[in-house]
Amino acid sequence: MQRAWFLLLPGFPVVDVTGAISVLEIANAVLGELRKKPFYRVLVIGAEAGAVLASSGVALAAEPLPARIQGSIAMLIVAAGPWLRTTGHSDAGRAVVESWLARMAPHIGSGATIGQDARTLVQEASHAARAMASARTATAPVHWSAVSVTRGVDLAMSLVAADLGGVIATAISSRMAAPFQRSYGFGLWQPQGRERHRGAARSTHWRAASVDLDEPAQVL
Repeated sequence: MQRAWFLLLPGFPVVDVTGAISVLEIANAVLGELRKKPFYRVLVIGAEAGAVLASSGVALAAEPLPARIQGSIAMLIVAAGPWLRTTGHSDAGRAVVESWLARMAPHIGSGATIGQDARTLVQEASHAARAMASARTATAPVHWSAVSVTRGVDLAMSLVAADLGGVIATAISSRMAAPFQRSYGFGLWQPQGRERHRGAARSTHWRAASVDLDEPAQVL
């Protein structure tokens, strides 16, 4: 199964995160019917083990950042909010997460951020990752997509469409509690550069022809 991890920091938008997780849950149900096994293995992680408070005050349980990773993370979504700047332990937590992102960059297939705070965090970690890579051996950069708050479901749908194709993405949309009044079929999600599939080069870009992400597939 493909690893789909959510890295949460204080103040993350709970609707975006739970909505994106729901998309992957439905994707697993659809693939379970078609291929008799789920496609994504979802994990929620944080700077430390325990509850992470969302912007609403609701908490989600998170596993600690793993010290090592065997294999790759197919999809990493980072979500954070203004509390990242205002909590008393924010500086220490931020440093831990930035260091982890920099070290794990070679293991990340595709990445995405929800909210400006998460985007800034990833940008700073990406600078550190490039410095670490230049000091050792060069590795392919991670291509990150960025969306604003309230677009978490759109983000997850775009990533699923890139992984599984427009037909599956449309089937997933039709099973959601409030299906979008748009199609995720062929012609909407188009590859740029080399085709993205298991084992393909990490430099693939995807763009939405009619439902654009705020900033799709950029090297941050």
